[in-house]
Amino acid sequence: MRKKIGWLLMSGLVVSSLVMASCAPTTPTTPTTPTTPTTPTTPATPTTPAAPITPAPTAPAAPTTEAPKYGGVLNVAPIAGLGPIFDPIKHTSSPAGLLSLAQTNENLMEGDWTKGAAGSNENDWLTYTPILKHLQPNLAESWEVIDEETIIWHIRKGVHYGLNPNSEASRLANGRELDAEDVVFSVYSMYEAPKAPYLIRYSNPVERPVAITASDKYTVVVKVTRGYLPGIFQRMASSLLILPRDVYQQYGNMLDWRNSVGTGPYMLVDVVPDSTGTFIRNPNYWQTDPVGPGKDNQLPYPDGIKFFLIKDKSTRLAAFRTGKIDLIGEGTNTLLLEDVASLETSVRNLSKKNVPGSPYGVRFRMDRPEAPYFDIRVRQALNMAIDREAIVRDYYQGNGLPTDYPIQSFRIWISMGVDRPFEEWPEEYRERYVYNPEKAKQLLTEAGYSDGFKMEVLVSAREQTYIDDLMIIQEYWSKIGIDMIIDVREHAVFSSISAGKTHKDAVYSGVGDGSLYSWESYRPGEPSNTYVLDDPVINQGIDEFARYVFLNDDKAYEIAAETYNYIAKQAYVVDFPTAYTYTLWWPWLKNYHGEYVLGTSNNFGFTKYIWIDQDLKRSMGY
Repeated sequence: MRKKIGWLLMSGLVVSSLVMASCAPTTPTTPTTPTTPTTPTTPATPTTPAAPITPAPTAPAAPTTEAPKYGGVLNVAPIAGLGPIFDPIKHTSSPAGLLSLAQTNENLMEGDWTKGAAGSNENDWLTYTPILKHLQPNLAESWEVIDEETIIWHIRKGVHYGLNPNSEASRLANGRELDAEDVVFSVYSMYEAPKAPYLIRYSNPVERPVAITASDKYTVVVKVTRGYLPGIFQRMASSLLILPRDVYQQYGNMLDWRNSVGTGPYMLVDVVPDSTGTFIRNPNYWQTDPVGPGKDNQLPYPDGIKFFLIKDKSTRLAAFRTGKIDLIGEGTNTLLLEDVASLETSVRNLSKKNVPGSPYGVRFRMDRPEAPYFDIRVRQALNMAIDREAIVRDYYQGNGLPTDYPIQSFRIWISMGVDRPFEEWPEEYRERYVYNPEKAKQLLTEAGYSDGFKMEVLVSAREQTYIDDLMIIQEYWSKIGIDMIIDVREHAVFSSISAGKTHKDAVYSGVGDGSLYSWESYRPGEPSNTYVLDDPVINQGIDEFARYVFLNDDKAYEIAAETYNYIAKQAYVVDFPTAYTYTLWWPWLKNYHGEYVLGTSNNFGFTKYIWIDQDLKRSMGY
């Protein structure tokens, strides 16, 4: 979620006032009126398109040369806290949202730590990574794709459940070895149990395994419907968490944290509702450090983890400032420039990583041929009318990207050839994202709209920033004759209208989170397809990508690159520039480089690799 940056004094960017009475054909919720900035001057028209500015993101950290040390407790305060529950089967969305499960339970595969900043630096581990060569075997030692209908998983031998003698549930498993029947039970339950997350999401039977059997203690055979193997493989590999079948069957669920048992690097030993969660090191954990000075060391390094549920942002910032938590930002509590400035004013020598935040933009409705923006020349003109470089310079104080659409500038997409720096885009569509109001007017005239037109954009009142962004776009578009009406609605109403596709012209919302799966919003029938789009080229790209992902990386990402190039060329969105967001951590937190998602859904899975320099921490007075 984007956060409000605040109004800045700038030229030619914001309208001096907003008359909200004219913001909708019906009566929308009236938003809080933002502080009125200084009346802007008219933006100057360049004689030639200005070269885009691209502030460099934080340089990747060099791999550590220090020998890791054991001990200490990692203190964190993710907004998501511990879930609301601790059961991946009963949870009604992806298990990725339950951060505690990344500490206690494991997947068949996970992100390969050696591909990140600790090793080859091909992946920054900031977003979901559906790339086979960036994953490594985890609870599965290996796998075989026998044919288009059969996957065989070979389960790792010698992996034991953590044994906490103070836990009745843990004593029931008694540190026994994980086996194939646990995998069969976990996968079956995730798909078939009433209200299970994957049954809800993948209600079509062909998107679920046909049969799952254990042929012996360490072998699982999965039969699937032909054509659906890649998707099922991905979900089994790194989205489904493996649970001890005997413990789950004894209690019927793991809704109570006391029933938590897993093979992960930590064991959950205490939860104070709405306050804290305490984990201790699993002494029987099987995995070793794969890279760096600690190579082959037994993991994890910390003695434990303490989760603090701190919902108020100012309180979280204070907790970090006083050393009560070791890092802040880490994907779940976004820090913006003013937060960083506040912390760095009072604290020295902090480590910092900046990455592009989630991009937002105006999504045009593409099922109405009579609408002006159905003409690609109009969409191109509306993009050319926005001075993205000036917005980054003046609104974001240089801390952002002029465009981060249609896929975010994460290291992983660059290494796979899906994303390129803006300067390297083909000229045929790069020019459409460079400020050129004269060319915009020319295109509007060619399309038959020399006098402009009126259009309405639906936006949620949940964040004032959304409205601020649209006011800036509104001012720019007014210079080329476009009368944009901002229809502000309470978030529940906004969601109902957008999901029901009853908005008039366009919606202001997220336009891609960098996970590659964000392009599902272009697929017909998807609730998030507020474009109401049915583009055969994009549909084919999505389908072909799905055929190869997790089976042939090179082919899959060649298709992805071609599809994203096409999406950018079509200009279905006018994207607003993207501000950088930040993660900060104290210098005593070692072997951490700003990671968050270690694989396709393993949020907060990096904790077993980091270590705490307790001597440095004490020397700093904490």
